[in-house]
Amino acid sequence: MKSKIFGLIAVSIFILFIYCSYYSFSGSMNPGIRSIAIPVFDDVSSEFQIREKITSSVIEKFIIDNNLKVVSPEEADSILKGTIERVEDNPVSLRADETAQAFELYVYLKLEYQDRKSKKIIFKKNLRGRGTYSDPSQRDEGIDEAVDKISTDVLNLVISGW
Repeated sequence: MKSKIFGLIAVSIFILFIYCSYYSFSGSMNPGIRSIAIPVFDDVSSEFQIREKITSSVIEKFIIDNNLKVVSPEEADSILKGTIERVEDNPVSLRADETAQAFELYVYLKLEYQDRKSKKIIFKKNLRGRGTYSDPSQRDEGIDEAVDKISTDVLNLVISGW
């Protein structure tokens, strides 16, 4: 009786091990894609130097994450293209004299992620990053916050295999 129970437990552990051994920390990324090219994003907004900030931030996020190697377009398995469509500032609270006391800043980004070898579009997405600031002299901090958020969202989209 004990040997039957022991055998049943051993088989159960073996089956569990087989099914659980195929676990990956790389999410559900597309198979065969191990590298990414991230050319400087296009910019149709009128925001000064936003394309450089977003492109640099996205590249930095991918380098730190290290699931995909950032390489030149000629070497890459995939390519991520982006267009900054606009940057908006909106007052969110007013003082007694009806001047803005706090602002929300939104950066709108259109993305296209492509398997370079098969030319298949993996996804096209529109994203929005949000930042806040309380004084017009602090607007750059709001931009930096929005850029950081949108860059994190870009990384998560690509790594999750959308």
